[in-house]
Amino acid sequence: MLDLRVVVFAAALLFQVGCTGCSDGGEAGGPTALAENRSATTLCAEQDNVNIPLSGRARSFVVEATHPTYPVGTDNCAPDFTNCPDDPGPMYSFTPHVYKLLDDGETVVEAVREASWWRPRGMRARVDGGQEESEIHYVRVYRRIAGANEWPQFLVLYMDGNMRLIPQPPVGRTSVCFGSSVIIGPTTVGDRPLAEIASLTYRSSSKTVEISYREGGSAILALQQVDRQRARVAVTVNYPTDVKPFATFRSMFVADENADVNRVSWTDADGAQHEAPIMEFPGGEGTMWLCHRTTRSRHNTSAPDIRIRLL
Repeated sequence: MLDLRVVVFAAALLFQVGCTGCSDGGEAGGPTALAENRSATTLCAEQDNVNIPLSGRARSFVVEATHPTYPVGTDNCAPDFTNCPDDPGPMYSFTPHVYKLLDDGETVVEAVREASWWRPRGMRARVDGGQEESEIHYVRVYRRIAGANEWPQFLVLYMDGNMRLIPQPPVGRTSVCFGSSVIIGPTTVGDRPLAEIASLTYRSSSKTVEISYREGGSAILALQQVDRQRARVAVTVNYPTDVKPFATFRSMFVADENADVNRVSWTDADGAQHEAPIMEFPGGEGTMWLCHRTTRSRHNTSAPDIRIRLL
């Protein structure tokens, strides 16, 4: 029997080779998805109040992170708990640990178990056929910058399905802020949506992440590109998409000058381009969504713009 991993990797490789001249927008007549704006207002800069689920029979899509277009200047990645609630909700205790699963000189993969977490169970994680670690809350991936002895972190994947993605820092800087996230998987809709991961395997030869979900189904994330301009992950969907959203964009907006994103540009089902303030985004059928900032933010100043595009 042909190994499913080989088939999926070959498809991802074909896309990677063929997407050099890809358009930033979508094309009329291709696959579409329904975007809904379930966002709510907040005064807390640490609350992900931006909530945009994408629903439809998607088979694959791309998530891409690029630097904000405004001059960053003095960066600020420090948390700001002003106006945030004192009670974070139920938390569960664990024995904290950081496991280095891979360090091959180019890529470093670490699995992290926190002392407390908001879900009662973690996921299992390993690299290739190595030791599988349990009760992991997130996996973080670092990649060496070409021509430099620097290995910045560029991807974090949490057991609740949230993926945070950033490009490598510009020359002269050592890091950039994380900001928005995309939940990948069959997502439970709510104030804190999630798609719980049961197990995760990083394949070093193909630079792919294999995911199995607690509710069934799986996904493969091809880490196609990471450099000083962008980070790009292609997702192959092998989970049900007929009932629950296949992905959900999550972010923070308090005000234009205090936000991880403040605008949405999108391509509708007919190929027309649109743009709206994030809190006024009307939703609807589309093929591409770029969540970005047009105003410099005083919080998470260098956090990236995020594009989601159907394939």
